[in-house]
Amino acid sequence: MKFREKKRLTQQREYEKQQKMVERIEAQMNGLASRSEKAHAQSTKKEGFKEYHRVKAKRTDAQIKSKQKRLEQELEKAKAEPITPEYKVSFSIDTTHKTGKRFLEVQNVTKAFGERTLFKNANFTIQHGEKVAIIGPNGSGKTTLLNIILGQETAEGSVWVSPSANIGYLTQEVFDLPLEQTPEELFENETFKARGHVQNLMRHLGFTAAQWTEPIKHMSMGERVKIKLMAYILEEKDVLILDEPTTHLDLPSREQLEETLSQYSGTLLAVSHDRYFLEKTTNSKLVISNNGIEKQLNDAPSERNEREELRLKLETERQEVLGKLSFMIPNDKGYKELDQAFNELTKRIKELDHQDKKD
Repeated sequence: MKFREKKRLTQQREYEKQQKMVERIEAQMNGLASRSEKAHAQSTKKEGFKEYHRVKAKRTDAQIKSKQKRLEQELEKAKAEPITPEYKVSFSIDTTHKTGKRFLEVQNVTKAFGERTLFKNANFTIQHGEKVAIIGPNGSGKTTLLNIILGQETAEGSVWVSPSANIGYLTQEVFDLPLEQTPEELFENETFKARGHVQNLMRHLGFTAAQWTEPIKHMSMGERVKIKLMAYILEEKDVLILDEPTTHLDLPSREQLEETLSQYSGTLLAVSHDRYFLEKTTNSKLVISNNGIEKQLNDAPSERNEREELRLKLETERQEVLGKLSFMIPNDKGYKELDQAFNELTKRIKELDHQDKKD
């Protein structure tokens, strides 16, 4: 079972455990309310010592209210959100006529900045429908390779991109959305069915119903990334190129993005430090190392060693911390602890990288 799947199962078990606690506390509170009503009712019926019984009822009532307050505090602590159900996203992209045909062919491509060579004489082909991760150390040229494919940077050699490809390019920072518009305005549709499809897609990606009419300028960068992805899905892009798309996303949002992309039938190229995300959404990889680019199939989980499993776990935890930090500023409560956790996780990952180089 994968790390995040285990975490999700743990969250579900915790929720069920807390629900039982909530039921117990609520039963106690109902019992106290019944006891208070009974004491007051009896105090009005007693003959002779009515004042004594009224005082006794008030004292009992005060004790009950004190206990109720304590139970209410326990109830507030015990409440937990259930694991949200997952929705299936329907894609209307017709790729049947392209499957098996080339999307991209790179021949003898070399890219250098001055005397520093990123890769030399690179050769690889990507077919329509392939899901490809681009991996390599920081500064190895992952984003540069994307820019070459998109025609935004030049390089020596030949880069052929299918002229029929309808490409959507998604980065970790989105600055080209109409910030004054709401999703309702941005995805304006004439039919009720079409609006329902958009709203279901929003819900699947973790948006609330209220955000349908909320200006995009009030949304976080992670939410804007998801809005941009929605636009590409609705525009039926048959190629998605993603550059660190999970940077500003919290854990639920990353899982929703993974689920959405796992159902995507088009071609996918993705750069990400989140190895779990790549494992869930891609089936092959371009590895940039030693001034070369090699295309490989993804490793099966059983083929990974303990060090790789640990790195995957640490990188997943670091990505979750980073997602939380992206919603905060340094003065926020808890920011310092999260920042320390991020630095500690980064240090441990670098230690693993250093061990790999020694081996």
